[in-house]
Amino acid sequence: MITALVLAAGLGTRMGQQKLLLPCGPCTLIEYIIAQVIGGGVDACLVITGRDHDRIKPLVETLGGRAVFNPGSIDGGMLSSVRYGLSNAPSNTTGFLVCLGDQPGISSVMVRDMLDKIRQDKPPILTPVHQGKRGHPLFFEAGFRPEIMEKYDDVGLKGLLATHPHLVTEWEYPDDGILMDLDTPLDYENLMKRHREGG
Repeated sequence: MITALVLAAGLGTRMGQQKLLLPCGPCTLIEYIIAQVIGGGVDACLVITGRDHDRIKPLVETLGGRAVFNPGSIDGGMLSSVRYGLSNAPSNTTGFLVCLGDQPGISSVMVRDMLDKIRQDKPPILTPVHQGKRGHPLFFEAGFRPEIMEKYDDVGLKGLLATHPHLVTEWEYPDDGILMDLDTPLDYENLMKRHREGG
């Protein structure tokens, strides 16, 4: 069973507003992300929220995801949300797909392709790569859960990959959407331009 952990607890400081609720096509950004992740065929989708949990939760759950509020999101950073997701995921999860809540370049096709790769090759850790750069989603087997809960406070999940380079499979993906996230108003402006141009 593969559970997606969608990290949606960021403060959006550089954006100046809650970026997950910005329009993305006919819906909000977080709705778009959840639709793509679930449409890609994960077995469960857990969305870890922080600020604006009450506004995000109904959007997530209408689409079939489950939203949980991470009380340590403000001080704990991204790893805090990963750990909170690991603690609240279904107990029979065999692997985790860590997705960013502000990654508009994700698609259901990408997720489906990645899941096919995981089920076929059974890599302990799988990271998509585009032109030499690693992106998201990131997959790791559930056996790494205790290690992630205890280590990597200073480096996050990059520490997992650095500790186990022999267990990491880099999967070349042709779409630069694996590298895209939204941090600033300019990022969002460029996304809207890309959408208008059919990208």
